[in-house]
Amino acid sequence: MMDRWLFITNQVLPYIEGTIPCPDSDINPDGARKWIQNNTFACFIIGTSLDSSQRKHIKCCNTSYAMWKALKAVNKSCGHLTVINYIRTLFHYTAEEDANIPHHLNIIKET
Repeated sequence: MMDRWLFITNQVLPYIEGTIPCPDSDINPDGARKWIQNNTFACFIIGTSLDSSQRKHIKCCNTSYAMWKALKAVNKSCGHLTVINYIRTLFHYTAEEDANIPHHLNIIKET
């Protein structure tokens, strides 16, 4: 996963951490517009920093905070049980006789 310095350098860390809520657009339209702009930039940083195997975890997220939270959950290690589950999953992948082998190998690589 990417480092916090990228978010700090681009001044979007509070958006990633969810510590700056979006202002009410009826009360503070300029603040809401700025929040949307900064959050969108944070989403752009996250999206362009990931490879395709990680992007699938964030495509339903609406904010940079939701993206970051989803990525942290997916990449969180749960110890030896996680490793065992990955090994089991890999051992159960088999290609059918007429399978697209490059596609099959890409699935294995993503796992």
